[in-house]
Amino acid sequence: MKVTAVLIDTPSIQNYIFSSNRLKVNIGASHIVKTIFEEPLIYALNTIGTGKNEWKNNPDNILILNNPEIKWEIGYIGGGNALIFFKNPDDAKKFIQNFSKEILINYPGLNLAFGISDDFDFNQFSESIKSLHKKLQKNKNSIQPRNALTKFGFTLDCSESNESAEKEFKDGSDYISSVLFAKLNKVEEANVTLKNLLSEELNSFQFPFEFEKISPENEQSYIAVVHIDGNSMGKRFAQSKDLNLLRKLSKSVEEATINATKETVKQLVKLVSDKEKLKKLGISISENYLPFRPLIIGGDDITFVCHGKLGIYTAKIFIKNFIKQKVSDEKPLSACGGIAIVKTKFPFFKAYQLAEELTKSSKKESRKYENYSFIDFHISSGGFSGSWEDIKDNYYAAVEGNAHFGPYRIDNDNHDKSLKKLEDKISYLNNKPKNKVLKLRETLLKSIEEIERFNSENEEFKKIRFWENKTTIYFDAIEVMDFYHQNLFNEQN
Repeated sequence: MKVTAVLIDTPSIQNYIFSSNRLKVNIGASHIVKTIFEEPLIYALNTIGTGKNEWKNNPDNILILNNPEIKWEIGYIGGGNALIFFKNPDDAKKFIQNFSKEILINYPGLNLAFGISDDFDFNQFSESIKSLHKKLQKNKNSIQPRNALTKFGFTLDCSESNESAEKEFKDGSDYISSVLFAKLNKVEEANVTLKNLLSEELNSFQFPFEFEKISPENEQSYIAVVHIDGNSMGKRFAQSKDLNLLRKLSKSVEEATINATKETVKQLVKLVSDKEKLKKLGISISENYLPFRPLIIGGDDITFVCHGKLGIYTAKIFIKNFIKQKVSDEKPLSACGGIAIVKTKFPFFKAYQLAEELTKSSKKESRKYENYSFIDFHISSGGFSGSWEDIKDNYYAAVEGNAHFGPYRIDNDNHDKSLKKLEDKISYLNNKPKNKVLKLRETLLKSIEEIERFNSENEEFKKIRFWENKTTIYFDAIEVMDFYHQNLFNEQN
């Protein structure tokens, strides 16, 4: 049987979610993106007539094929996409109009893209879904709709966005854009949803609303922006030969991400509850705020912000918990992550972009193998410009090669580029005089002759070969030793 299929995507969600330097705004925006395929979607579908949203509870039952009263059915929702089936192509078009209007009015600034096929064939499911994705991609590349009120030269500017200020905010002391207004209105709802999801793990802690609550503000205040993404999940979804398998995989992958998040929060709560341990780590927390805030938990990926000294540790324990999970296709999970450690006041969108590029760097390394999990990181004590490749070429440029050794493998301690190898070097350097370690950092970027001179002048380093095959792990170890304390190395399951 053939039906009309509509595939919905939310393009440029990174720009929408992470455009503000206020954590509250990012929280509200993330919640909007997470929930538009819930109440707003069902509302628009119900304007068409009777339908079904039972894809999670009854994945094997495709109701639109055998129930004459059903006009629509949700195929699946996951990874920022929603797949909807309609018996009548006119109903599909009417739904697109109604859903677009609902989002435009209530959530201005959020982009939607649609792919539509009037001859989706369940008997040729793989071919039909590939064709639908191509149509969606074509529309994403060719259609640029306006999704916010036009800004004119005589209108007041919003103080926090590049939009016109047309909404009165709370007590009337300020006017903000409708885009910002919608995001801020969802902050409390977002917090309640997150607390309900992780209430057992949170114990008496609460999630912060400001970056300063994650890392209490002083001149040494750093946050870590962490982005983690599952490996090759797109291929695995594309290999689903029928809708039932696709539904089960989508549901089980999301459950795997949520379970890994719960375990990560549980371990963080245990860690920060130990005041003596926190003191040794050089970490202070604000009141009873957990120094960790998830911003995106969806499909096979997560983005969160945490204390700068917990970034690598938290990424490590999340990935270790994620790869333990079982999903419906029974294939092992792996994931890669990027950690951007920046000053608390650093422009947040730039930090997120760097974290995403570092994730891509990790994924590039992981493609050399099968089901390997890697992370990469960068610590910025000031500002930076350009891409991660630009930073590597400039900041890590040395006479003998590139001083950045990563990405680092998480799931095997014996790998040549394992995180364990970096941890061992950090432990080794922690036992050396700090002034000589800092001198070593400077020397590593110089010629081999100057490095050898440094070795001969410092008894502690005489037997060490710092560069091998144009690579060195020691520069990374020195860079990160203040942000990845050796007391954290074995703090995991």
